[in-house]
Amino acid sequence: MYGASSVQAQTLFVRKGAKIIPEFKQAMLDYMERHGFNTIDEMKGIIIPQIMSTDQIINVYDQTKGVVIAEVDNSKCNGCGVCEDTCYYDAISVKDGMAMVDDELCQGCGACVMNCPVEAVSLRNLDLLIELGRQWAEQYAPHFVELGTVAYDPRDVKKYWQKQ
Repeated sequence: MYGASSVQAQTLFVRKGAKIIPEFKQAMLDYMERHGFNTIDEMKGIIIPQIMSTDQIINVYDQTKGVVIAEVDNSKCNGCGVCEDTCYYDAISVKDGMAMVDDELCQGCGACVMNCPVEAVSLRNLDLLIELGRQWAEQYAPHFVELGTVAYDPRDVKKYWQKQ
């Protein structure tokens, strides 16, 4: 939707293997059908006019920084370290067999949530991020709502792939 002619999904294939290719293709076809696209070319570039400006991104970031952050359910955490490896911001470390989040470093991106194999990580105040995403989409990009690209709980992506 951003206009790319090709997309790489290496991490998906590394984690799931080549067996995921038919599922990946079917998920893309299902999405296209739900949203009335007949070809990938029909989707290319349609999001470009809806991208947030730098000022809008900064405004949302200012409202979520230090508020929407990862948190670990100690009763579920097994200390495997997947969240630590996944965190681009070095906000998660495993100490004494337990994942710990540095609130100052966490950007609330949700990568740790999506990758935790035991669902021990969640985003605190995720509802705020979802609400800000909805407000932004309604005001600046109503097509986002129609296309289903409004902010979501990162665990939903994980659950979709687990169902496949």
